[in-house]
Amino acid sequence: MTFRKYTNKRILICTLAVMIGSCATLLCAFTKEPVVVAAEETKIGTGYVSTSDRDGVNVREEPSTSSKLLAGLSEGTTVDIYGKTDVTETYAWYRVGFNWGGTYTYGYIAADFIMANIYDSGSSDAGNDYDQNADFEAYMDAQGFPESYREGLRQLHAAYPKWRFVADHNGVDWNSMVDAQNVIGRSLVSSGDPDSWKSVEEGCYDWSTGKYTDLDGGWVQASNEMIQYALDPRNFLNASNIFMF
Repeated sequence: MTFRKYTNKRILICTLAVMIGSCATLLCAFTKEPVVVAAEETKIGTGYVSTSDRDGVNVREEPSTSSKLLAGLSEGTTVDIYGKTDVTETYAWYRVGFNWGGTYTYGYIAADFIMANIYDSGSSDAGNDYDQNADFEAYMDAQGFPESYREGLRQLHAAYPKWRFVADHNGVDWNSMVDAQNVIGRSLVSSGDPDSWKSVEEGCYDWSTGKYTDLDGGWVQASNEMIQYALDPRNFLNASNIFMF
């Protein structure tokens, strides 16, 4: 199967080594550690972007609309929460961490646009926190979901309790699957995407000219890091993107 230019992240990943599921409710239970830079701060919770704006939500360098714009996150994007800055009694910003172009990035998002689960429900930072559901915890145990999947699934279950998640223990080695996708011409990103998304391996980039090899009318080879990011379901455990799995 091919994900082409109509994907909202403009990521092209061709011929997935493992095709998962009808009705788009199955998840692939990889056991490798996420490709994420270790956080230097203490995470106080998790959440996801909630907005009706088609252009998504702005992420700022500081908790101010006049601060430098770092990124734009679409509806359903999952984030880690590291703190909360109260500007007024009714207006606040969350300090968040998220994957952006294969890199773990920090920034600020207005709290009104985050559905948050703060771990300490007694904290003044607590937003849309929820109590763990014993039945759902037992279900995840029975399915054998790795711990690294569970917080995202808890968020989704809290918002959509009738959704059912099935772990597909496919036995495919992670490195083998990544290698199968990291073939020139198989996994592409738009030439207009950030350079960090693009491969500079031999045949993909000309160091003498500083130009990427056009492989399909404006599409170039994706970097190994981007391929890993796009293949890992844990980066898409949100209400908008989970259906690709």
